[in-house]
Parts: sequence; C-alpha cells; structure tokens
Amino acid sequence: MKTRLKIILRDTKEDVAKLKISRPLRELEAMIKDLAPLRKFTDALRGNFGLIAEIKKKSPSAGSMRSENVRDTKSCYETSDLVKTVSILTNKHFGMSIEDLKQAKRDFSKPILRKDFIIDEYQIYEAKAFGADAILLMGNVLTKDKLQKFWRLAQELGLEVLFESHTRGEIKNIPSGATLCGINCRLMDSSEDVEDASWISPKLFRLFHTDVDTERFNMITALPPTAVKVAESGLTPKTIKNVKERRYNAALIGTALLTHSSGLQGALDKFDEALSYATSPKGEARAWQPVTV
Repeated sequence: MKTRLKIILRDTKEDVAKLKISRPLRELEAMIKDLAPLRKFTDALRGNFGLIAEIKKKSPSAGSMRSENVRDTKSCYETSDLVKTVSILTNKHFGMSIEDLKQAKRDFSKPILRKDFIIDEYQIYEAKAFGADAILLMGNVLTKDKLQKFWRLAQELGLEVLFESHTRGEIKNIPSGATLCGINCRLMDSSEDVEDASWISPKLFRLFHTDVDTERFNMITALPPTAVKVAESGLTPKTIKNVKERRYNAALIGTALLTHSSGLQGALDKFDEALSYATSPKGEARAWQPVTV
C-alpha cells in the first residue's frame, strides 16, 4: 500500500514536470482568458443535502468501475436532483486525465470539481484552463504553508477550494476563511514519510486501504462553523443517513455509485431512498451512531 501511494505521488510530480515543458504555463494562461464565468460550486451545496457525484474509471483499491455505470454518468448525474455537483478524478492511476475534465465541463451544467493530487501551482492553472470550478486540496498531502499558498492562487483565479482533512491536526491547518471543508473517513498511515519529497506533509493518507473509520465524521464539530461541510469516502446507502444527521451539507460519493450492481440510476435511487428516512438535523451535530445492517 505504501509503495503504491509513493508511486502515484512520484508519478504526479514527474508528470507535472513534463507538462511544464510540453504545455508551458503561458499556454494555460492564454486558455484561461477565453473561459466563460465559473459556476458557483459552494453555493450549489447549500440548502438541501446532496451529493458531489464522482467520475472515475478505476481505483487502485476497488479495481475497475462498471463500464455501464461510468457511461451513464452524463445522463444520470445531469438529471438527478440529488446530485448537486460533479467530481472528476483526473489522475491516470484512476483511468482518467485532464481531458476528462474538459469533456465534463461540456457534458454538465452543474459545477465541476477537479479531484487529484495537487502538489504544484501549475496544476491549479491547469484546473482553471480545463474547466474546473473548484479544486481539492488534501491536508495530508500538503503542508500548512502550501495549503495557504495554493488557496491564495485559487482565489486569484476565481476557483473555489474543497479542503480535505483526516485528523483534527489537519483541520487546524485549514486557512482562515475557508468556505468548503471535507472530512475523509479512510484510515491513515503516518508511520512512513514519502522518500525525497519535502513538499509533502509527514502524515500520509492510506488512500488505497479499504478500511474506513466513519466515526471520523464526528470531527464535523471541529470544522469552521460557517463552512459548507462535506463527508468523503466509504459511504454507502446504508451509512449516508448518518452523515446527513450529523449536519453535513453534502457527501462525495464515487465507488458506491460506479460499482453498484443495480446500475448508476439504481444506485442514485438507493441513496435518495435512504436519505428520505434521515432525521432533519437540529441544534448541535449528533454523534455518529452504528448502523444496523
């Protein structure tokens, strides 16, 4: 698992270095000048609880997604009232590329998140140039200084930022004024640093482990009170009710939709049905409760 994570991070660094030569920053800046106004990502998540629905073709942990589910994302995500925004994984280890982001901007009228291992300012310009309305910045991959620096650049470019945290320590590193914050419940492995990578924080996310700790969602109480709050990873129709009742505004869902045996629309229906039984949140966020299966 550790080796696989290292490979992805190193590949990302190498790929960005190559892209800076093949598509210099000045070309991205020229592309940005001709873009239409960005869509309001955070605003789309206010109001009724909804999903950030993800598109990817595979993952190192779950393997290939169901091809028919991936095929149906254009029609199902666009027409679903439950899907508020769309997340596009642009990393090659997930069978995707930056071109998929560009296509998604054509396919959907909803705001688009670029989800990737953003470790370089170049990728933020690239996200804007290829159609992202928001980007993901990972608190277990970037240092506090990098989070702040990248956030400032994103603001300059008009991009919104979803700050992803896995621990209370990472939450403390979120820049003041952040308006969109997520908690990822997958387990971490802090026992080993990434070799020769001083730009990465010491604590690394065990991204490709299937274990999750849904009690991490109780950390919602540590997030900025005025921020839109997102629950990420490991959620299914059986557990989605809990995050709504914790007073999250949205959940980022990928694998549970794209691998569902009932098809993508069937999966969305299952989530919608489960959410219809959730208690409307009042007062303080409730603690995570075990789910009876």
